[in-house]
Order: sequence, then structure tokens, then C-alpha cells
Amino acid sequence: MKNNLNLKNVQLFEGHSQKKQHCYIKSVFDQIGTTNKFYLDIGAYDGITNSNVYDLLKIGWYGLMIDNNLSNNSINLVKETVTKDNIINILRKNNTPVEFDFLSIDIDGMDYWILKSVLCEYRPRLIVVETNVRFETRDSKVLKYREDYSWDGLNWYGASPFAIKKMVNNFEYTPVYLHHDDLFIVRNDCLTEDDLNRCWEDIYRGPNHDLYKDHIKPYQPEPILHPRKEEWQEI
Repeated sequence: MKNNLNLKNVQLFEGHSQKKQHCYIKSVFDQIGTTNKFYLDIGAYDGITNSNVYDLLKIGWYGLMIDNNLSNNSINLVKETVTKDNIINILRKNNTPVEFDFLSIDIDGMDYWILKSVLCEYRPRLIVVETNVRFETRDSKVLKYREDYSWDGLNWYGASPFAIKKMVNNFEYTPVYLHHDDLFIVRNDCLTEDDLNRCWEDIYRGPNHDLYKDHIKPYQPEPILHPRKEEWQEI
């Protein structure tokens, strides 16, 4: 019998992720178990620095890391510029299993669109995807798709947590936790009825502007950073 997923009071320990995500990833798999211990990391940088998967590699997992600037054969980090139209071919070319344990996406912009493309053909059990937590709890906004988009380090980016929730629900996934700006999403067949029916407001209660204060110095009010309305779409 499954137990409800619990990500409160997770034991923290040193690792390679940027904001202790590795601790929460471990906790999820301690509770739902593993299958093939395959990971996919899209937006991996060098595969080690701020990595959500390197600590898994160190304990016997394997998988594919993708970055648009770097490669490293020793850890299966491949250099590819990912788009919503080519990601499936990249995964097929690199023998990614259709069902696997863990997907991490952090590409500072088009995360929503890449995740949606992946879920059309692949079935990871746990997903961690970066969101934009400047939005209100039920704002459903996504940056319009641009293949040449590159985040400037200042402006708003990506998608609201609620927009991602709505999209993954359509693929039979449920968000279970928000860690800073990373949304933890689990495949429905790994969850209990209580997990599936959790109140969204218990997961995301609204903007966390403090998370972004170090993006410009000196700090400027949020309206200065807000992008043009025509860059966003309601989902």
C-alpha cells in the first residue's frame, strides 16, 4: 500500500545541486522507489556544478545530460541546442528509455515548451522543472515560444507554476512540492489519492520576489523588470 508523499522536514546534506534540490530528490525516491535509475538533465551546464543529477550518478544511476555549450563523454554530457521540435530526436538518438525515473529541466526560459514536448512521448516518474515564482497563485502565464530566446539574467522568464500544473495534469502528472522556484512533479501512478487531491494553494501561495533580488544591483522594483505583455500568453 502506498503512503502519502511527505516532503516536509527533509534531511539536508551536502551535494552538488544549487539549492539543496538533491535532498528532496532523494526523499522522493526513498518514498516512491526506483525502476531503471535513469535520469535526463536538460540544461546541465558542465554536468557537475549546480547539478540535480550528479549526486545520483555518484551512487550508481546513469543517464543523459544535455547542454547547449558543453560536452563531456565521461559523464554522457552531450552538446545540443534543444528546441521543442528537436528534443524528441535528441532523446531517441541517445537511446533514452520511454519510461525512466528522473527528469530535470532548467534552461531559463522555454522550460514549459520543452517539458510539454518531452511528455508527448516520454514518461519520467519524477520531474523537477524551474518555474517563475513572481506570479500569483493561479496566474496561468507562459512566455511565448522563441527558438532563439536567451534569458538576460534580469527579466521575467519561463512560466508560472500554475501554467505548468495545468499542462502536466493533462499528461497524468501532479505537482507535489515547490522548492524555492523548482516545481516537483510526480507521475500519477506513483501517488496516493490524497497526493492527487492536494489543494494547489498548499503547494504554491504566490510570489517570492526575494528570490530574484540578487539578479540586479542595486535592486530595482519589480515593475521595471516586467516584460512586455505581448511576450506572454495565457494558457
